[in-house]
Amino acid sequence: MSKGNGRALRAVVIDLETTGMDETDSIVELATVLVLNKRTSLGRSYFIDPGRPIPPQARAIHHISDADVKGQPTLETILAEYVLPLMPFVPVAHFAEFDSKFLPSLPKDWICTWRCARALWPEAPSHSNQTLRYWLPGVEALVGDKGFPTHRALADAWVTSFVFLEMLKLRTIDELIAITKAPLLLKTVTFGKHNGLEWSQVPKSYLEWIVTCDFDRDTLHTAHYHLGAN
Repeated sequence: MSKGNGRALRAVVIDLETTGMDETDSIVELATVLVLNKRTSLGRSYFIDPGRPIPPQARAIHHISDADVKGQPTLETILAEYVLPLMPFVPVAHFAEFDSKFLPSLPKDWICTWRCARALWPEAPSHSNQTLRYWLPGVEALVGDKGFPTHRALADAWVTSFVFLEMLKLRTIDELIAITKAPLLLKTVTFGKHNGLEWSQVPKSYLEWIVTCDFDRDTLHTAHYHLGAN
């Protein structure tokens, strides 16, 4: 057991496939990979009957059909029988803001490996799950070839689990939770007329415009930071 941060090193990596991106959508597949004492299990995945048709645009991503999920257990059943018995654990996901909104019954302190990757490895060519799989030394070999199709819940959770293990070499569970909660200081602008420019070089007038708009919290935090530095 890891004692350095006051909590057992027990986490569950979670990935979902859904009928869409909105909170009103439903889960069609849920996968879990248990990480205990810096070791990962193979994990399990579960089809879930969403009680509605799966739109073509969602099927184009995960290729799960209505026939695959018809008559499968409900989300409440899967959680009660397979997920909640793993408690206590810290939930981990590559886009935790998305996954957590579908699973309000799980612990509130999630770790988002996408946000943590942006903070820990800002020099990475991308912070997508699959890019990190091949960019981080050794992760590709650990992931191996399990025959999982990409853009399916278990395949993505499996990759995320090894990215997460790399993070645990650099930060504790509590530190990764804190990174997930905190706004990020961005390095490069990724939109608009200053796309590609480092934030430190963005004109003050443009920063002042940004802080009056409805941008995401990282963009607003970065703009406020550089306004204060001017």
